[in-house]
Amino acid sequence: MNCAGPEKEAGCVIRGRRITPTDVKAVQELLIEKPGLGRWGLALELCQRWQWRTATGAWKGRAALAVLVQMAERRWIPLPASTRLRTPGRVRGPKANGWLGEGIEGPLSQYRPLGWELLHTAQQRQQWRQLLDEYHYLGAPGMVGANLKYFVYGQDGQRLGALGWQSAVAYLGCRDRLLEWNPAQRACYLDRVVNNVRFLVLPWVKVPGLASVILSEGVQRLQRDWSQHYGAPVWWAESFVDRQRFAAISYRAAHWQGIGWTRGFAKRPEGFVRHGHKKEVYVYVIEPRMRRWIHGDDRQPLLTREFLLAQRRSENINPHQENADETNLKVMEAQAAAPL
Repeated sequence: MNCAGPEKEAGCVIRGRRITPTDVKAVQELLIEKPGLGRWGLALELCQRWQWRTATGAWKGRAALAVLVQMAERRWIPLPASTRLRTPGRVRGPKANGWLGEGIEGPLSQYRPLGWELLHTAQQRQQWRQLLDEYHYLGAPGMVGANLKYFVYGQDGQRLGALGWQSAVAYLGCRDRLLEWNPAQRACYLDRVVNNVRFLVLPWVKVPGLASVILSEGVQRLQRDWSQHYGAPVWWAESFVDRQRFAAISYRAAHWQGIGWTRGFAKRPEGFVRHGHKKEVYVYVIEPRMRRWIHGDDRQPLLTREFLLAQRRSENINPHQENADETNLKVMEAQAAAPL
């Protein structure tokens, strides 16, 4: 798909930095001057040229790498192939040490308030990946660019689960139709959209209502931490749910809303590959005025529940997917909304 050129998207924001045609030209010149550098080397070189640092003075390497990747996706620059080791199947790492495998049961109140740990160190991130490889059906994702990883604990320190967020995919049909943004608007505001790339409640944890509470509190944590780390507010969170495996009751109990389905493609190094396994798209709207701000028009509709439901119907949702137990859903909604 052809995208608008950098001249037409002047002033767009990627990873909290406003990108101008001059910036794109500087990156193009960098690629000519440093043809032997890989992606990470280019990102660090770009940080030095832009003097792009965190509040602690460290180079913003991951943010710069995300800028390069998104420039390449918009076909503004050619980018060297990723040197990250890829294998055709899942490769499980060793089990993380110290995870309690005994049953954790009882009422939700016994474990609240939940404890949240935002992971910073390489050791923590490795343990997060090991846990996902061992207990999530998709394994640990390869996360490039802006992302946040969390562990979730009970009030007595019991590890209950894990959550991961990363920058959203550029193109998602049901979302793009709902927002009605053009390529230039998408380029400017895509960094306001974040994807819930992984969500795990450990298999030995059997606490009714816990999953919806983690999802609800996770959005609150996301709003605070994403802005602090990447300098951009979050207006919209989204997740892809495999309805052949999950009923998505926990998402709905946490006030996420289904808006449509993916088309059954996966992103690979060689491009998008069709696998045919569609997933349902759930969203949590943090900023209902999102369409108004994107279009600069106060006449645009607010992203209310009613508006999202109308979008859901327009996407021809399979009625057989709508058979969730409403009684359980109402109970879980109350648990998710309960004060700490």
